[in-house]
Amino acid sequence: MMFVDDVFYRQHYKLLSGPLTPGEHYERDGRSKGLMPNAAFDPLVAAICYPDLDEESQARGIAEAGLDALLKSIARDVLACVEDADAFFWRFSDTQIEKDHFKRNRSTLRQWDKVDAAGTISFAAGDKKFQLRKRAPDDLCEIIASGKACLFPRLPHGFLDMIARLNVISPIIGRLWPIVDTEEKAQRLGLRILKQVFPNHPLFTENFVEEVESILLENGGTFSVCLALKAHPEIPDGLFGSAPPTQRRFEATTAFLIKHFPDGFVFEDGIAWKRYASTGSIRRLIDAMRDRTVILIANSGFADLGRRWGLRDFHHFEIPPWDSLAIRHRILDEVCEFMASVRAESRSTEVPIVLTQAGGSFAFWLLFHLSQRCPDAAYFDIGQAINIWFLDDAEAGKPDMLWLQDFWEKILESNDLFSFYDELLGVSDSRDVLRQRFFDGTYLKSLPKFDGNLDFANLLNRFELYERAVVFAERSRETAPDLSRTHVLLARLYRRIGNLPEAKLSAERAIHLDDSLIVAKQIYAAILFDERRFEEFIDLTSRIGDDLSRVPVIQLTIAYEKTGRADRAIAVLTEAMRQLGEKPQFTNRLNQLVKKQGA
Repeated sequence: MMFVDDVFYRQHYKLLSGPLTPGEHYERDGRSKGLMPNAAFDPLVAAICYPDLDEESQARGIAEAGLDALLKSIARDVLACVEDADAFFWRFSDTQIEKDHFKRNRSTLRQWDKVDAAGTISFAAGDKKFQLRKRAPDDLCEIIASGKACLFPRLPHGFLDMIARLNVISPIIGRLWPIVDTEEKAQRLGLRILKQVFPNHPLFTENFVEEVESILLENGGTFSVCLALKAHPEIPDGLFGSAPPTQRRFEATTAFLIKHFPDGFVFEDGIAWKRYASTGSIRRLIDAMRDRTVILIANSGFADLGRRWGLRDFHHFEIPPWDSLAIRHRILDEVCEFMASVRAESRSTEVPIVLTQAGGSFAFWLLFHLSQRCPDAAYFDIGQAINIWFLDDAEAGKPDMLWLQDFWEKILESNDLFSFYDELLGVSDSRDVLRQRFFDGTYLKSLPKFDGNLDFANLLNRFELYERAVVFAERSRETAPDLSRTHVLLARLYRRIGNLPEAKLSAERAIHLDDSLIVAKQIYAAILFDERRFEEFIDLTSRIGDDLSRVPVIQLTIAYEKTGRADRAIAVLTEAMRQLGEKPQFTNRLNQLVKKQGA
């Protein structure tokens, strides 16, 4: 019988297993649905890689090969079949009419009074029609002031963007491996593949997406859902931005909405708090909370919100800054206990207000379950709207977020925060201090201008799909021929597949576009070495600089030796050992050269 790790199973499948023991649930339902009995065995990977073996033999095969290695191989097969990068990689600028942030800033500022205006965005997806309601700030003030329980969790753009990627690869899984024969199993395997592609993204914590789906499938039409398909407010306004997305991305993103919400569903605006924070109308919402019991669920960087907002009965529940999804059930239990203790000590008869800045996907899950276990509260996910009160702490305030980079001065003026920061920082001109620290335009100028094809090409390169990577890198070159990064990647890829003439042309083009690009010169130098053009190789290498960590030292010594300058090769090795340490390859090469000279 397969070993079932009780701790692992309860951590990930607690809401599925119910009163059954983990072993009982795995035998009854888990195996057939593709659940993992422990961290080292995946029944879906086993079915693909070892279809003719029994489970015990499959487990030995996976243990020998390594589960991550097998999943990476499966991910490689799937990525090789992706035809369109658009829904897989995209940038917010793709849905903005003016991609130049400095011009867009001025365009939106001219219509700043419309940023928090009420309105409705209607959209059709598949055979359903939906609406997104943008409330005026006074409407939300009334909800807060009513003292009634309510629930306003957000489905953030980050969640939906990742689900769009799942919607791209799930059909491919079904085509490649018919043995993955249900939608549920294809989704589970797809999410594990995406974990390989985006190993640091918390959304791919085992079974988390399925728990969010379960919330919506069972309750999707019964509570307010705040939908965000973009990162920040903009004028003119649209569902994704001021310009529509491509059809492929629209379909991949909205497939989740079609599946989980009824026709005619009205979403709340998922960036409402950012809109209110932008214009300063958030101060009216703060005033409405002033005398209420307020609980903030956020990491330690925001513990001081009560003082900064002037809240009289403020409580902070600290969550870890990362990996919250992995311990979500424990956090849920602890928050419930914390809320109970706050209520026991509170003199107020009104329901407490619970705010979150905990990552939108986790906050959605957490607020829903809190509302079921602690229904007498008003729940709001306010997200990054509170960051503008924490710009003295870059880790908490995240001043590199685009909504702040684009509009920071207007946002802080609207909230009278320059006087706040004058006092907090102990300076007479916090505007100038903040500009110099974070908002001098350097970050915006540094933003890459290429499209998703280049990102996808880089991903394919990481998975050693070099010829497929060339296809997407060439598409990027067609749309943006003057981006040096594209030519650098193409030079690397062409060299990898043995097309040295094209590799050389791409490297030359990259150097022509940006002579400071060390990596382009390194690639071009490597091509010259491949072609045994040693004098040119030496000349170009000398122009890379004196830092030998940037130079292929061993190849340089070979080039010097081939051109009759063994003494120079020895000098290079001696200097390399001084700069970089006595590495074995340096020592061995030096001994070879000394012996040859002695002979």
